[in-house]
Amino acid sequence: MPKNRIAEIGVKDIHALWLLTQNGEAFHKEEIYQISQEVLKYSNQCDLRRLLEIGEYIGLVSRQGERWLLTAEGENFKKALHWRLWVPAESTKTILQASRILHFFIDQQAYGKRPVVIDLFAGVGGLSLGFAAAGFQVALAVENDQQAYEAHTENFPETLVLQDDVNKFADNPREYIEKINQLNGVKFAGIIGGPPCQGFSYIGERTARDERNLLTSRFMDIVLELKPDFFVMENVPGIATTGIPPKFSVYIKRLAKSNSEPASSIVDRLPSVPKKVAQRDRQFRKRQISNVIDGLKSRVNACFKKNRLVSPKDVQKAIRFSHNELEKLISNIVSEVYNDEQLPRRILQESENEVCIIAIAIVFAQLLDNKMLDYGRGKEFCRGFREKPHYSETLHRAILQIYDDYDNAPFVGEYKGQEVGPVLLHLLERAGEFYDVPAPEVLNAASFGTPQNRERMFIVGIHKRLKKTFVYPEPTHCWNGANGKAPTPTAYDAIHDLPDIDQMPHLIEDYKFSVKELTKPESDFVRQMRYEIIEDGDLSLSRKSWNPYSVDCSNRTTHAEHVVERMKTLEYGKQDPVSRRSRLHPDRPSPTIRAGTKQNKGSHTAVRPIHYKCHRVISVREAARLMGYPDWMTFHKAKWHGFRLIGNGVPLPLSRAIAKQIKGLLYESS
Repeated sequence: MPKNRIAEIGVKDIHALWLLTQNGEAFHKEEIYQISQEVLKYSNQCDLRRLLEIGEYIGLVSRQGERWLLTAEGENFKKALHWRLWVPAESTKTILQASRILHFFIDQQAYGKRPVVIDLFAGVGGLSLGFAAAGFQVALAVENDQQAYEAHTENFPETLVLQDDVNKFADNPREYIEKINQLNGVKFAGIIGGPPCQGFSYIGERTARDERNLLTSRFMDIVLELKPDFFVMENVPGIATTGIPPKFSVYIKRLAKSNSEPASSIVDRLPSVPKKVAQRDRQFRKRQISNVIDGLKSRVNACFKKNRLVSPKDVQKAIRFSHNELEKLISNIVSEVYNDEQLPRRILQESENEVCIIAIAIVFAQLLDNKMLDYGRGKEFCRGFREKPHYSETLHRAILQIYDDYDNAPFVGEYKGQEVGPVLLHLLERAGEFYDVPAPEVLNAASFGTPQNRERMFIVGIHKRLKKTFVYPEPTHCWNGANGKAPTPTAYDAIHDLPDIDQMPHLIEDYKFSVKELTKPESDFVRQMRYEIIEDGDLSLSRKSWNPYSVDCSNRTTHAEHVVERMKTLEYGKQDPVSRRSRLHPDRPSPTIRAGTKQNKGSHTAVRPIHYKCHRVISVREAARLMGYPDWMTFHKAKWHGFRLIGNGVPLPLSRAIAKQIKGLLYESS
């Protein structure tokens, strides 16, 4: 191979060669092309002869006529668990050094001494990747979600990934571990994880009674039973105030807005339909129920606007009207779909509490919206409806439940000078018996090199036997590079090299394109995402099955013509008033990428940002870039699942910063 091509040897070539060695004994001309098509999927996306010539040049293969055979060095290369763990011969090291990729290869001694951690609620692997990059071994990951489990297994084949309910683990953690042969005798240094956060989110219900909130306690059950050196729990900032009741007026308005949950409850009681149409039919019926509720809100609103003088008696009449009308509307919808005269009555009886609460909340919310009720005096005004009801028994019970839920909500507590809600306070008090836990801290991923403003709360505990106190890492980046910090990567820095996928018709059905479509990288951040450079000391392994000549998760989203026309007029950083999508600003980090919800929690699609240049929402791959996830990570062929997995994740630069801080405190200080 000519010397002037030495500089062209890249990490992708080494990865491709390693893939080929894993799938063939002899490198015969015809056989190697067949292997290439099988392993690399698109043989026309790489110059296969050049690749084999690189293998020959660095001593992995030898050419005998039309045959390409593995050398002794090639056999060693093939036996490596991963190409980064290969120990090259001295002559090969010289070539790799000249190509500036020798630092990609991992020191075996350092790799063998990695502290071992467990990742609970592992998701797609944002925490796992950060800890692996910092020098930890993620030996076990537990994730119940099917799509997240599949992606995690694909991205981290060295990790034992179990699709399981963490509750089973928490019931008897030691017995759970002992049943796993691969983990026999393993000493776990830490437990990391992000319990589901929808119940804590400021944009969600934020109810302390959400069953998902209990998973934070199950996380702590496992920590306190296994007692590792440290634990890290991440969550949305809303966990800090979960359980602290808002003003009664705000509480009522939240009840009135939450159509999805009661609508789901009503629909769940309807008779089943054939499996092949069940999901679509369920969504259709749920939308019908939600539309009925929205329609009733409009009618109640119109009623109040006609009568500006509202007395308690007027409100009582409105509640009865609201309840009666809601029952009629739901009954009519059920009757239209099912030929069963008794079904509407049964459904309303079984759902009477949900229906009553909706009806009551709608009336109070419209009073507030029409400024007939002062926000500060909401509870005082409404107290009479609880004490002297003139309603049916079911309405009375519902009013009592609304007040009891509000009155019995636990109030604010304090932890190390910070006001916190009861959910978080309970966790901190439990952990404090064995762990030194500093006050939780909210960190912005943008402050650590992520091209996205994304705040996450971290709770870190160091076992008291170690007599060490964790200090949260100081920000390393600032969006304008002020105060001596590095400038935070912008949206442009993250995705400028990715092509306009609207010009690729095949991406309507397919989800991959050739790396030849990428443009020249203009930022180190993009070079990291493309795996052309790597941070010093990074011990994470790229996905074994990664096709380095292809970029996946790039499905197109087609928009209606009128939507595209609106996008064309939308300025950088502004929000479309109709879709509520924000346009990325090329010179600033992205806004927070949301996850959306699964079917059992409303099937809400996350609002996706609009590309700063193209008139479309961003692709899954572009979203991954904005999280700091390298191109070798994969997510899901379906856009909806891909965005959900990414939106639930922890950005790599942020999780790596936390992991490096712990590594330096506990395992490198000596």
